[in-house]
Amino acid sequence: MKVHGQWIPIRAEVANLPMLSAHADVDEIMRWLAGFKRPPARTFIVHGEDDGPVGLKARIEADLGWDCTISAQDEAYGLS
Repeated sequence: MKVHGQWIPIRAEVANLPMLSAHADVDEIMRWLAGFKRPPARTFIVHGEDDGPVGLKARIEADLGWDCTISAQDEAYGLS
């Protein structure tokens, strides 16, 4: 990937999730997340307006017990 004129190597897996709508509601998202065989180390919420991300974070933490973060614009997060 080229970022600001520099080539940056990408170490990621790209997955196509045709069963997940771009407009899924919270119940659909929770049903999808509940199907994971093991929880992620951290879940990032990167989309939503107003109180939506706050409510989704609370629901994921309460129902699944996962560590959840609402991402902030221009904020850096360590993933190691």
